[in-house]
Amino acid sequence: MIRRPYNRDAGSGRMRRYSALGVVACAAALLPLAGCSNILHVDDPDVATTGSLENEASLPVLLAGALSDFQVAYGGYAGAGGSSGEGEIDVSGLLADEMLHVGTFPTRQQIDQRKIFTDNGQLDDVFRELQRARVSADRAVRVYNQFQPTAPGAALAHALEGYTYIFLAENWCSGVPVSTVTESGETQYSPPRSTDDLLNLALAQFDSASSIASAAGSDAADYGNLALVGKARALVDQNKLSDAAQVASSVPDDFEFLIQHSENTTTEYNGVWYMNQNTGRYSVVSEEGGNGLPYLQSPADPRVPWDTAARKPFDTTISLPLLEQLKYPDRGSPTVLANGVEARLIEAEAKLDGGNSAAYLPILNDLRATVELAALGDPGSPAARVDQFFQERAFWLWLTSHRLGDMRRLIKYYDRTADEVYPTGDYYRAGTVYGDDVSLPVPITEDNNPEYKKAASTCDPTKA
Repeated sequence: MIRRPYNRDAGSGRMRRYSALGVVACAAALLPLAGCSNILHVDDPDVATTGSLENEASLPVLLAGALSDFQVAYGGYAGAGGSSGEGEIDVSGLLADEMLHVGTFPTRQQIDQRKIFTDNGQLDDVFRELQRARVSADRAVRVYNQFQPTAPGAALAHALEGYTYIFLAENWCSGVPVSTVTESGETQYSPPRSTDDLLNLALAQFDSASSIASAAGSDAADYGNLALVGKARALVDQNKLSDAAQVASSVPDDFEFLIQHSENTTTEYNGVWYMNQNTGRYSVVSEEGGNGLPYLQSPADPRVPWDTAARKPFDTTISLPLLEQLKYPDRGSPTVLANGVEARLIEAEAKLDGGNSAAYLPILNDLRATVELAALGDPGSPAARVDQFFQERAFWLWLTSHRLGDMRRLIKYYDRTADEVYPTGDYYRAGTVYGDDVSLPVPITEDNNPEYKKAASTCDPTKA
């Protein structure tokens, strides 16, 4: 990743390029010539430099920074004038069947319509934020390893880094570079890494987090469970379902790990709320493109709360209403990263994969009973059971950046075609049709990475 100098305006959440240019006028009529001898000398600014954070005292700052960067990358934030703000939840939901573009930006329509160009600025923003979160977590891991390798915070830093690899693997095409930044601030460029490479990197981080959390005991129990769910998720993505279920079995039913948002600054706003309820640029959707799941039932499924907004979408020229998700109803609503429900779903999928329909269905029905939903019956055939399971999984994990990865798995491991899984046919805007993208392509800015360009990456978003 090419890291360019950006500074987030704390008041607006805006990302802006910064430059420091001191202009000094040294007038001979007012100052002696000797007074100009140091006009090119500029004192270090009163900010934290890279080197100043490579010490034990900086660990709380590094961990807080990693959490903040992860919050932006995952759940989004409030961008300047609505030009940005989405995170992995929004963008993956837009390409999948959870969200619909109802704004005016053609870059968002590309994603929703499955016709994405690599020079898409919206996509580049989201990619940059995810890579920034990865590098931020990696820096925290490095300094923890040096000074407090067994501290509970080290477990969290490892887990956060692991999840950045998960999102790169699930939502982006195979062939993502993961460059790093050295202690001196120099970039070590990365060649493209395959999806399986990224998942192996995630597994290594989750193993480290689990080991540290286990040794730390109750002080790091949540971090340990977060790592277990993450590890099980990575194993599911590798189609190692039996191994994944074994890992997930240790996660308690009532476990939940939330990424906090707040109303303090726009940078901390929940980006799903911002893009949907606040700006009306995204709408939730049901049965998109024929293959989309029927999320928006009436009465609303308790796992998929929604309502019709009292106003029109941002693009007032379209005839569709603005439909609001209510899972994250406020600007400060936390986003769900991992929970015990996901662990149980992983166990259910392992049973289903083993052909044990008598065992997978009770797990689903036990979960449904917790929200007072009627029990499901056996649909009667292997293909129908897969459909049933993935719909249940999609409803439970709605708007948590799982659905796009699951759609890709349906193609890769369950012998479905993209035309059977993704929205297809006529797009709702007149004269347009859906394309064939199934994942997010690496943005064109990575062409500045000599290792990426040299490898002639075959990142093809049409391939699962």
